[in-house]
Amino acid sequence: MAYSYLLFMIAGMVLAIPMWRIVKKWGERIPYWRYCIPIYNLVLLCRFARIPAYLLFAAMAVSVMVPFVGLPVREITWLVSFLFFGYLSSGLAYFLGKNRRLWFFLGGVFFFIPLFVFGFDSSYPGFTRGERSSDEI
Repeated sequence: MAYSYLLFMIAGMVLAIPMWRIVKKWGERIPYWRYCIPIYNLVLLCRFARIPAYLLFAAMAVSVMVPFVGLPVREITWLVSFLFFGYLSSGLAYFLGKNRRLWFFLGGVFFFIPLFVFGFDSSYPGFTRGERSSDEI
């Protein structure tokens, strides 16, 4: 039982590395240890994908409240996770100049794959955080 917690902590620290590298592409100097905090790292990614952080908390609230309403827990939780992580991945993909639809699907199914691709590839944001693109959807 104790090994599972240790494994979870190691996995969280390994997943924090690509998150940290993604944000470094925007020129921000946020320390690595902040990405090791489980919910806060997703809030930071939402900030750079220009997604309101309350969507993360709404997705978490839906996943927690589903058993009390009497809905199928596994299916609803998977759907909410798919939509949120897909939306987060497509937002990051847009600012890195990648195909939003492809990364929406990949981010929804395998969230860790877009993290490693965005973190370790050579793409950089096409414009700064303050500017808006004319073809933004």
